[in-house]
Amino acid sequence: MAQVAWSSASADTWFQSNWTAPGTGRNASSFKTLDFRVSRQCGDADCTNRGPHWATDTSFSIRLVGANGELSAPIRLSDLLTLTGPVGGLVRFGLGASPHPILQTVRIPLSAFGSSAIVSHQRGVRFTFDDTQSDQIFLANIRLSKRTGTTTLAASSPLLAGDDSPADDSATTDDVNQVKSMRQVSVSGTNVVEMELKSNRLLLPKGELLILRIGDQEFGLSRYPQSGDTSTVTFTLTAEEFAQLQDGASLTVQYGSGPNRPGWNFGKINKGQLK
Repeated sequence: MAQVAWSSASADTWFQSNWTAPGTGRNASSFKTLDFRVSRQCGDADCTNRGPHWATDTSFSIRLVGANGELSAPIRLSDLLTLTGPVGGLVRFGLGASPHPILQTVRIPLSAFGSSAIVSHQRGVRFTFDDTQSDQIFLANIRLSKRTGTTTLAASSPLLAGDDSPADDSATTDDVNQVKSMRQVSVSGTNVVEMELKSNRLLLPKGELLILRIGDQEFGLSRYPQSGDTSTVTFTLTAEEFAQLQDGASLTVQYGSGPNRPGWNFGKINKGQLK
């Protein structure tokens, strides 16, 4: 993992990951995509704050590098995902974890870079910080991959969705979703109901909030466990909100508000599960 920081945006401000020595390259024609993981860093070593830029998104450009230093056309990170964070900390009633980085995966078809000549003798990949004026990020797991067909694309999009893409890249018939518990607790004198949900498909943070939808009611107050495990999320409802729910109503989790959005289906709510 690389820790990268820059204080001035410029075409001459970049980080490059090389796979071969100068003047040499590898034939990457059998590979389908360039993959990497990225996250914003915290504002301090203890991650007690999210840094000065957490409310805005970070963007930069990605290029393939050929054996002799030639560069492909750039792909902008903002066309792939909305890089914000670190996540956590903005919750009511004092619940939730402190801010922490979450690495998101980006997968770009090599064909999107528009240079088969570079792909045939590729030396590495360059991240050029020519957009956001200053920031601090983590870059990890930079690799070529032969994976394909794992993401649903908009018909006009030449790019694969990242973990924060508006494209629906979450559809699967292999979900195992479970309402682990419902419990009533008192927080600062206020009675609330916590619903802990678990899935084998990660409930990752993205550009839109995770929304719990029960019938036609929606709830957006949630948190991950202190461990940072993103397969589990706990939603918090007031006791009054829970009382107004219809027993047996459909229970789903999705990104953003509105009906009929893809997400996670947890069946029907059983209010008798409340402890």
